[in-house]
Amino acid sequence: MGILVMLALIEIGAVLVWAITAGELFSYAAMSERREALVAASDRYAAVRRQVGFTGRNHEVIHPYAGYVHDPDMHEGADEHAWPHGGGVFDTVDEDFVVVVVGGSVAGQITGHLGDALVEAGLPRPVIVGTAEGGYKQPQQVAIVTYLLSVGARFDLLINLDGFNEAVLPVTDNMRYDVSPHYPRSWNQRFPAVHDIRTARRVGALVHWRTQRADVARWMQSSSLRHSVTANVVWSSWDRHADAEIERARAGLRSQRGQRTYQSHGPRPPATEAETMAEAARVWSRSSILLDQLARANGIAYVHVLQPNQYLPDSKPFSDEEREAFIRPESTYGAVAADGYAALFDAAPRILEAGVDYHDLTRLFAEDGRTLYEDDCCHFNETGRRLLAARVAELAAARLAPTLAPAEGEPAAQPPAAQP
Repeated sequence: MGILVMLALIEIGAVLVWAITAGELFSYAAMSERREALVAASDRYAAVRRQVGFTGRNHEVIHPYAGYVHDPDMHEGADEHAWPHGGGVFDTVDEDFVVVVVGGSVAGQITGHLGDALVEAGLPRPVIVGTAEGGYKQPQQVAIVTYLLSVGARFDLLINLDGFNEAVLPVTDNMRYDVSPHYPRSWNQRFPAVHDIRTARRVGALVHWRTQRADVARWMQSSSLRHSVTANVVWSSWDRHADAEIERARAGLRSQRGQRTYQSHGPRPPATEAETMAEAARVWSRSSILLDQLARANGIAYVHVLQPNQYLPDSKPFSDEEREAFIRPESTYGAVAADGYAALFDAAPRILEAGVDYHDLTRLFAEDGRTLYEDDCCHFNETGRRLLAARVAELAAARLAPTLAPAEGEPAAQPPAAQP
């Protein structure tokens, strides 16, 4: 009986401590919602990584041509060239129909669906080689394709699904930190980590505390201790400490961004965000034309697709879930996406004038009110990924139709083989 009284007094004391320190009455519901938000944010991030092809220790390392890749020593799914879906590009035979996919994380999301989608569109069963990765933007796609061709890769179809990264990252991740918009995203944070122990420690602390914070919230949410006021107060205090450690690591990284060197920042970016967007759009259009020229010179069919995004006006009638959880126009990316895409729209005619098989799919979902997005950035849920993959496959089939259509009385031709 005495123990129960003591526990009750501790609980009452915890209620008082919470009221004094937090300035509000204790609420189980508020605590639960806070933990669920932390877990949901962590799960959404992990889900995107899985869709792109990575689980577990997804460490990024410097690559001399791609900018960065995930260390194949840290991920069993990556081949020796370090792309999650990259296996097989050097192991194919002439009879194989080989498709290379380039772009950012959305391209990575649909890579796993393209095989079936291409078959449903009437093409042979392909060998899919996915080199898309989160944050990739032009001219990285050009560098990757050039690298693959230079070291002997053979493929028949090149699909480039891009746009969002080119529209926002040159400003949000580069120009605002005095980094060249043409360099890989956040290059100033990547390169110093090779040499600077302070950066390595801060990045390690950031990853550690983010992971711990989500794991502890997940454990607490499933534990019977969630019914204890005392346990909730202790958890809340620890969570605030973890949040402070995360912010301290971020602040340290932000302070280092001001230490400019050529190897970490490159040529100085344009002075304004508008100029940066315009320059990034010019690089985007030139890069697509270069990819088309590379493809034609090697007997490869090339299709360029501009991806949809929720921040474009009238691009989609949003579901209640999308409107509440996945539309944040005040967010870092949401605030610049529409203007960045406008710059791409201005540059797109140059791509078409060069004869590139280019398609603007920004209004693909203009009449679809279902929930198709899964975060407030740019990524799609399972339904959205399948719909996008199906449309890309249809465009690829249309591009290849002249080479695959049989003459009267003759068998169907195979996809065009790369020139030796």
